[in-house]
Amino acid sequence: MAADLCVHHAVVSGPQRQPCYDCCPSVSPHDALAPTAAAADETHTPTHASDDACVYSTSFSPHVPFLVGSCSGSGHFALHDTRLPAGSPAQVRFVPFAPGIEALSFDFNKYDQGVVALAGTDKTVRVCDLRQGGRESARAVGHTFPARAVKWSPWKRSVFASAGYDMSCRMYVTDPG
Repeated sequence: MAADLCVHHAVVSGPQRQPCYDCCPSVSPHDALAPTAAAADETHTPTHASDDACVYSTSFSPHVPFLVGSCSGSGHFALHDTRLPAGSPAQVRFVPFAPGIEALSFDFNKYDQGVVALAGTDKTVRVCDLRQGGRESARAVGHTFPARAVKWSPWKRSVFASAGYDMSCRMYVTDPG
């Protein structure tokens, strides 16, 4: 497996690296879902599978220390409880985008525990409320190519920025009041 590893797309998982399956077709995506040799190491955290698509972004909740979110190429956002055994299904899972649209990045709003922003290949950023099953509360448009990354402002509750493959950085305000 190491010989097939695409170094520029590898992500670190303990002492092991997991390959990017777009660049490394000889490796199955299911290889990343199985515990690695590092699983026997006491410092390794169990793997929680998001879905069968490439996971593009993951982050710990700034509000709940045992929750980890992820977004993927299938367009899903998933929230995992790290207290559960490895392989447990996501506790919250929803699809904010239309079929065929990938969720490339997300960020938790540090001021509002239930709110996330998700950037997608449909050139939009969607603000969703986890307390309402992922219901979309706002949609930011303006990118001419996929929105690649999104981050909430650390200083203002209703401001976030997005970066796109159109080589632009855009700022949005969800509540102008």
